[in-house]
Amino acid sequence: MSPQEARETIRGLNELLTKFGLGWVVQQVAAVVERGVDQKTHIVYQGSEPDQPLRRPGPKAEALTTRAYSEHEELRLLIAAIRSVGIDLYQIEKSALAGLGSPNNIRFAPDLPAGFEDRGYDRRASEGFESTVASLEQRSEAVEELSKHLVELERLARA
Repeated sequence: MSPQEARETIRGLNELLTKFGLGWVVQQVAAVVERGVDQKTHIVYQGSEPDQPLRRPGPKAEALTTRAYSEHEELRLLIAAIRSVGIDLYQIEKSALAGLGSPNNIRFAPDLPAGFEDRGYDRRASEGFESTVASLEQRSEAVEELSKHLVELERLARA
């Protein structure tokens, strides 16, 4: 997959996520991408002549620098976020319901601090959601299909 194809795939996935009410996933991935990737860089000291390094005893100095994500890295990051929201969350719901035995439903709600609205959280997220055995059964086929597509996207993103 070329960088241009990766960029187009990212754009398409972002549009789909936003269309289906998962714009917050797009925002979180964008925030990570905006920060960039931290990496260690060795500092080379120069002497008075540009081609002559300054001899200095001891270990070389290192600095922490930031570089931009490549299109392929950004795509892999977005795929991981989609997997987390679309597949991992399904597995958590399924395990929670199975582990509880007889209940047919369970309510998931986040533990948000007081004043969370002032920190940019969406009020609807504070209400949580309810998971039922019936809703899990309805979503199982879609989750399997999503998983297959993500595996193929991951393969293409690594190529």
